[in-house]
Amino acid sequence: MTRGASVRDFPASVGIAGVSMRLAPGGMRELHWHVNAAEWAYVLSGHCRTTIIHPDGATYIDTFGPGDTWYFPKGYGHSIQGIGPDECHFILIFDNGDFSEDHTFSVTDFIASVPPEIVAQNLGISLEEVDRLPKKEAHFVLGDVPDDHSAISATRAYPELTSMHRYPLAAQQPRRAPGGGTQRIVTATEFPISTTTTGSVLELQPAGRTA
Repeated sequence: MTRGASVRDFPASVGIAGVSMRLAPGGMRELHWHVNAAEWAYVLSGHCRTTIIHPDGATYIDTFGPGDTWYFPKGYGHSIQGIGPDECHFILIFDNGDFSEDHTFSVTDFIASVPPEIVAQNLGISLEEVDRLPKKEAHFVLGDVPDDHSAISATRAYPELTSMHRYPLAAQQPRRAPGGGTQRIVTATEFPISTTTTGSVLELQPAGRTA
C-alpha cells in the first residue's frame, strides 16, 4: 500500500516528493528503476530486505529495521521485500518534486513488452515458463517470506553496522537539543553514497520546542 505526494499535490515542494509504503510479510515492490530521482528511505516499523543492482552489474543485499535508512542513486535497479514477522512501514523521499512512484520502470513491464523468445533466452527458461509470467506491470507481488535459505540470502564474512546502501540512523548517538529533545542526522559525511539527500530525525519531549 502506498500514499504519495509530489509537486502536483503540494506546489511548494519543487525539490522533494515523498511516499509512505507498507509491505506485508513476503510482499515485494518488484525490481524497478527511477529515471529522474534518487531514493532515500527511513524505516518506521517492521523489517525488509532490499536488493540493488548497480549499472556495472554488481548486486548488494541488505536487511533493514526500524530507524535504518537507505539510499539508491538515480538509475539503479532495486527491489524491496517485507521479511516479517509483521508489516514493514517506511517513508521514501525522492530528490525531485515531480517524481511519481506510479511512473517507474518495472521489470515485469519490460518483460511483457519483449518477444517471448528473447525473454526465454535471457532468463534461461522455457517458452512455457515465459507464458506464465505477468502480461503487464505487477508493481507489487506477494511471495514467500525470505529466510536464510532463500536464493537471495547472502552470508557476510563479518558483521557490518553500515554498508554501501544502509545507514543505521537510530543507532547514532543523538544530539541533545536545549529546547527539550534529540536530533539524529545523516549526511554524505556519514553516508557517502547519499550525495543528494540529508536526513534528520527530531524527537521533542512534551512541551519541547525547536529554536
